[in-house]
Amino acid sequence: MTSFAPLKGLPQYIATSDGQIFSPRGEVGRSRDKHGHLQVDLRGQGRGNEKKHRLIYEAFFGEIPEGKLIRHWNDDPSDNRLENLVLGDKRANFYDARRNGKSCDGSKSPLAVLTEEMIPGIRKRYDEGESAASIARDLGLSRQTVYSAASRRSWKHVK
Repeated sequence: MTSFAPLKGLPQYIATSDGQIFSPRGEVGRSRDKHGHLQVDLRGQGRGNEKKHRLIYEAFFGEIPEGKLIRHWNDDPSDNRLENLVLGDKRANFYDARRNGKSCDGSKSPLAVLTEEMIPGIRKRYDEGESAASIARDLGLSRQTVYSAASRRSWKHVK
């Protein structure tokens, strides 16, 4: 059953537990930011664009504590159903992404200079006694990059 709650400071706007927000003119919040989160244009109310999921959470549960964020349990930034919104922090959000297969581990990261295929070979050479510096020179990488991967401080998802 759908529940309703007024937006904090904007009683003419109503949030629903189904993830919608209505103004006197109808449903609002269909535009997306660069991360796919739906946003509500409240510039006419002197507030600017605000994230729809945050507005819905606050309407039902109150103010979001400083340092906390609202996570989408299923990692779908357009799914603003109340049952999908969870208070948390950046660390919990990261683990949500990993659990849902959306993390940027390893070569999925735009900053990666290694690949999953390289890691076993690097670790084998290091475990057999070759120095990280020697492996790094051979592969044209930094010693720290090789050491972190070889010592399993990074690329932990690769066995």
